[in-house]
Amino acid sequence: NRNYFWTLRGQKQGAVVFVGDSLIGNWELAKVKTGPSFPQLKLVANRGIGGDVSRGVFFRLQEDVLDLHPEAVVILIGTNDLSAKAPIDGIIANLTAILDQAQKAYPTMPIILCNIPPRNSKEAVIDSAQVTELNGRIAQLVQGREHVTLLDTFTLFAMPDGTPDPVNYKKDLLHPSDAGY
Repeated sequence: NRNYFWTLRGQKQGAVVFVGDSLIGNWELAKVKTGPSFPQLKLVANRGIGGDVSRGVFFRLQEDVLDLHPEAVVILIGTNDLSAKAPIDGIIANLTAILDQAQKAYPTMPIILCNIPPRNSKEAVIDSAQVTELNGRIAQLVQGREHVTLLDTFTLFAMPDGTPDPVNYKKDLLHPSDAGY
């Protein structure tokens, strides 16, 4: 993925950059890709990598995202951290470092930080209470950060009882369906 991203560096300068794991990366497999989903934007770059975790995004943030001189950044990461039983404090520390690095590089750049959408994957089981706790901590993380906005993907993808809305998910109840994207 990163080698492919490198080949597009020149073409993606000034893009709105989406970064994260397969929840972002698989958008390029949907019927309507990331770019066409946002026709009002001049340029979009999808920098999602399946299986990635928050420390992975932090590691590759400079080369894959910030070196594109982005117009804005959308971040959705953390669900694989929970699958790997990473401590929530560690996930928040990584997200803090990501935001700090991005805001240091581009102090007025808009950043949209997504919380974790609901999931119910039999192959990658996580405790729903951890999703709730992590999402609460993500909401606290954006408070007081100018130019950082929280996008509540949990509510967008959830049924009233907090379970994944099957219309918006593939059969695995982890990855968004075409309708979800």
